Amino acid sequence: MNLAHYPRVVPLTGTLGREQIQGLHRRGDAFVLLQRAEGWGLPHFEAAALGKPVITTGFGGPREFLDSDSAYLVDYSLRPVWGMEWSFFYGGTQRWAEPDLGQAIDHMRRVHAQRHEAAERGARAREHIARNLTRAVVGRRMVERLDALRCGRSLPTR
Repeated sequence: MNLAHYPRVVPLTGTLGREQIQGLHRRGDAFVLLQRAEGWGLPHFEAAALGKPVITTGFGGPREFLDSDSAYLVDYSLRPVWGMEWSFFYGGTQRWAEPDLGQAIDHMRRVHAQRHEAAERGARAREHIARNLTRAVVGRRMVERLDALRCGRSLPTR
């Protein structure tokens, strides 16, 4: 096996500052975060807003701004939550997404081999965020929603 043909992967386990994170986004080929349950997904959002190709579990908050045209979504199976006894947020009846690691590896290989395609997905994610999730757009939607609630109206969902 000739390891020279494989991309370099460097696991980082410490806390990084803002400038270090921005530097990683500039250097890396993709942003990869395989979560089991995620609220909004701020790390995903930051990477996508910069146009970085994102590889992530196709479950949870990041699906609010990422789809299969703008990211590499990893299939999952819902499994009982485990190992979270220390947290009162998780109970014995809850389930979370267990990502398909084989598919995640395939996506990483594809990003490495198909750089142009990966760049296009990253650009689509960046464009979607710039068009739909600016402070002004989100602020306007919040005001519309609050006004609708005050007046007893419902708003159409997406």
